[in-house]
Amino acid sequence: MKLRKAVVNNIILYITVGLALLITVKPLDGLLAYGVYMGAMYCAHPIVASLMYIASSAINGLDGIIQAGVRVGVMALIITVHRLWRRRIGKRLLLLYVVLCNIFYCLYGSADGIDTLNKCVNVVLGGAFAIVCIYVLRMLFTRGLSYRPAMDEWICLALFCSVMFYCMYGIHISIYSIGQFVEPLFMLFALSCGGTTFAFAAAVAGGMGALASTAQFATLGMLTIMAAVASMFYKINRYVAALSVCACDVILAYFANTYGTFDAFMLIPAAIGVVAFMAIPPRFTTYLADLIGVRTGNAGKALVNKLRYNLSRKLYGLSDVFFAMKNTFVAMTVNATPPDKVPPIIVDQLRDNVCAQCPRRAECWRNNGNSTQQAMLQLTQCAVQRGKATIMDISPQLTVSCDRLNNVLSFINTSADSYNSYYAKSSETDNSRLLIADQLGGVSRIMQKLASECKGRVTFDSTKEKETIEQLTFHNILATEAVFVEQNNVLSVIVTVAKKDLDGEAIAKITGNVLKKNLYVEKVEPTDSDTWVAVYLAVRPSLQMSYGIRSVTKAGSNMSGDTHSFISIEGGRFLLAVCDGMGSGENAERMSDTAIGLVENFYKAGFDNDVVLSGVNRLLTGYNTETFTAVDICVADLNNGLCDFIKLGAASGLVKVGGEVQEINGSSLPLGVLEEMRPSITKKALNAGDFIVLMSDGMHDCFGEENILAEMLADTVMTNPQIIADEMMEKALATCKNKPQDDMTIIVARLVQ
Repeated sequence: MKLRKAVVNNIILYITVGLALLITVKPLDGLLAYGVYMGAMYCAHPIVASLMYIASSAINGLDGIIQAGVRVGVMALIITVHRLWRRRIGKRLLLLYVVLCNIFYCLYGSADGIDTLNKCVNVVLGGAFAIVCIYVLRMLFTRGLSYRPAMDEWICLALFCSVMFYCMYGIHISIYSIGQFVEPLFMLFALSCGGTTFAFAAAVAGGMGALASTAQFATLGMLTIMAAVASMFYKINRYVAALSVCACDVILAYFANTYGTFDAFMLIPAAIGVVAFMAIPPRFTTYLADLIGVRTGNAGKALVNKLRYNLSRKLYGLSDVFFAMKNTFVAMTVNATPPDKVPPIIVDQLRDNVCAQCPRRAECWRNNGNSTQQAMLQLTQCAVQRGKATIMDISPQLTVSCDRLNNVLSFINTSADSYNSYYAKSSETDNSRLLIADQLGGVSRIMQKLASECKGRVTFDSTKEKETIEQLTFHNILATEAVFVEQNNVLSVIVTVAKKDLDGEAIAKITGNVLKKNLYVEKVEPTDSDTWVAVYLAVRPSLQMSYGIRSVTKAGSNMSGDTHSFISIEGGRFLLAVCDGMGSGENAERMSDTAIGLVENFYKAGFDNDVVLSGVNRLLTGYNTETFTAVDICVADLNNGLCDFIKLGAASGLVKVGGEVQEINGSSLPLGVLEEMRPSITKKALNAGDFIVLMSDGMHDCFGEENILAEMLADTVMTNPQIIADEMMEKALATCKNKPQDDMTIIVARLVQ
């Protein structure tokens, strides 16, 4: 389908260029045809356009072919040079090259200075028409009819039509000029496609061309009257409007003597043009009217809002489903008896089984019940906690009074082992179910957020969209569409530009000037056409994050257990994180790297702080390892400077607000120690120029209780975070004599505008 459409488009393009060349080849020594050729070079195949131009120049004889051949040769050389340099031909260079291509024309065969001057004037007019043709042909065949032209493009289109009619009124068949046949058809066609404005524009363009060709105002006045009459009668139907043009032609010819003398034969061209218009299928002109946007309304934009509302409802429904699934998994947990409740149960079973047949049962459990109970509970607690009790754990009282110590010890150890195995399996199952429940709850909250965003009404700004396209076109960036969408005070911009004109920085700057906002390119995606790409722009946050990192491995270790992360999160947020794997070496590095990877992915997916850390903690506790990870995270909102400092077993951090340095402390245990944990979260409001310092325990261990790093941060006049991080690390290394007892990592970040 795409191939067929491209073929049809090329056929129409070459027919249009061919007709334009034949119409313009005579006036101004063929320089108008040269202008058409220059326009065709921008949207047609250069070789085909060159051959068509040379072939049409044959109408002017051998001199015409020679002149055309020289122009084509010079232009081919210029294009080759630019392609080798990989530089585009700008508007100023194009005017220069038009002059270069016509130097031979100005000098070849000139009889005198007046002749040369006339040729120079022709070159200027031909160069100006070349610019017009480039705009018009590019607008029609590169951007397509659905493109909304800018004001300068409308002006170029009007000039192009006027020049075409100037040439057509100069070409005669018998006593008639071609323009007399074409103008009524052109005016009625413009009326049916674009309405009254288009009809008057077509009449004026044709009339100005006739005026330039015949030096008479009669045709301009007659065509303007015809446009007014046709527009009035078009409200009835298109056929009445067409017939009204014929009637108007008869009345003006008879009463106003527009043709000099009334002659029925002079009415034939207008009649033929009207008949040709009536033969055009109405659905074709209706299709063009829809395509160029004359009949478009707000239905498409209303449909967008309706679709978003329906999507919002579905997301709310899915959110409820995931929330119900979360509750189901929570309800499925086994909730095994905790270890502190088990010893009394085992002791009761011991009394009913082992002690039931003992001759001294009454003495132990009736006469000395409390002391026996406490001794048995103590022994059972040792077995549950350590996995096994030994003779050394038996109290002296039991050693003296009990005759079945071996049986008692064996029963307690067997029961404790069975319980510990059961508790480990049930806890693992519960942990997995709770992990799934946490994630389902997180997904539910994400869907609620998306539903809330989709529920908000989307607004469009057609005026700014059109202005953006005009400005991009003015700066020589071919753009066919711009869409501005604002929802919940969040602005998104999508601009469709030609792939060959893709310049993200320039597009963001030009579009930002129109909107008076600081924009940046989020991403660039291909479209259905290989010629166009979609550029997604967003408002740049008011703040940016500049950061530096320095890390040193523990003395004698070949691998650091510290890892770090810097990532941008959706919504203008930025994540800084340091993970300190307990210990050093490969195992600590693996755990730390696993933790930081999980944290990054959870945050990128849009989960909240509590869901992120709870999920990561549950995953790490499933490692069944004694290696834990301290996590220090800062999530900064670059739109307003609000920062969340989240610590799990991490060392104190620093912030420098203005000139004051403050400590950020935390008291939570590291990740992976307990299944249930509560992170320490501190909120701070920072401004441009403020500093953030995150570090691992190794940095603090070098200085003990001294606040040397805080003093360094307070006293520094440096603004480069990397330099500050290097200075702090050098100070720490000097303090520990270049033999750090633990891995050391420090991140220094600065908010900048």
